[in-house]
Amino acid sequence: MRATPAVLAALVWAIGFARPASADVFKMKDGRVWEGEVASENPGTVRIKTSIGGFVDLVRADIAAWEKLPPLRDLYRDKKRAIQPPSAKAFYDLGLWARENRLSAEAREAFEIAISLDPEHALARIALGYERVDGKWLSRDDRLRAKGYVEFRGRWIPEAERDRLAAAERRDEVARLLERHDRAPEGARAEAAAAIRALKDPGVEDVLLERYGRSSPATRSIVVEVLGALKTAAALDGLLRIALRDPDALIRSSAAAALQLAGPGGGLDGAILALERSTFPVERARAAEILGALGDLRAVLPLIRALYIRRVYEEEPPPGNVTVGVPVVIGKRVKV
Repeated sequence: MRATPAVLAALVWAIGFARPASADVFKMKDGRVWEGEVASENPGTVRIKTSIGGFVDLVRADIAAWEKLPPLRDLYRDKKRAIQPPSAKAFYDLGLWARENRLSAEAREAFEIAISLDPEHALARIALGYERVDGKWLSRDDRLRAKGYVEFRGRWIPEAERDRLAAAERRDEVARLLERHDRAPEGARAEAAAAIRALKDPGVEDVLLERYGRSSPATRSIVVEVLGALKTAAALDGLLRIALRDPDALIRSSAAAALQLAGPGGGLDGAILALERSTFPVERARAAEILGALGDLRAVLPLIRALYIRRVYEEEPPPGNVTVGVPVVIGKRVKV
């Protein structure tokens, strides 16, 4: 059996659904009473939105009385001012009224005033999401923090998950920055270039190197600057790879210079490894140049071995008995 509009109206009124934040009361000539927010009007009807979310069209000729109620937030403020003297119970009751009328912010305010007046008001604490743990009232946020959760983008998640999401966001941000610099006209790259040069956070090296091969020479040059400024192990390793393999001679030279400026040991182990194990003669030659420029005595023996292997296996053996001289350091270059 379908319920008639009169039955529905009576049920809504009897159950006491909260009315919208701004609602009017319509008393009809047939005795029915409707309460809702006016959604639209025309000469013949008034459409209202009821507290349960539905819409009802009322015929103007059937309306006996139209009472405009004050907005609920005004009522809340009036009720709040009327609480004299202030008491935790009165504000708790006000919070319940506000919550029933879907005034979430006002309900929280009233409950918080209640516990400020009586910190042990259990019902107000519970209404705010507190739980009693080991004799102490803990908010939901405090309980989640105690379990190792952190707030991130409006959600509470494990700290490790936060770090993973933050790193992923940062990777995407840096990738967009490099792409923006690549795509910008030559005269409009200054802003993006400054933003790239300002990158200093740990882990940014991975993103810079991941995108390096897909970037333009102009962008790669700036990446070399950033890696040289970072001077982390990952940055120095990246600089060495660039100095060995970038197709642009100027960029290779810049990367080698950045390794030299990084101080003792910058790229040393990697350059020695490339010198001894690379299967590409050009890469071995570049590694030797880098080691010579670094001026580190630890590079001397690898350079001697490489020179010997080259003379013995890659060129004709020198005539007679050749004694390799004692290496000496001149400035920052190693001379054998």
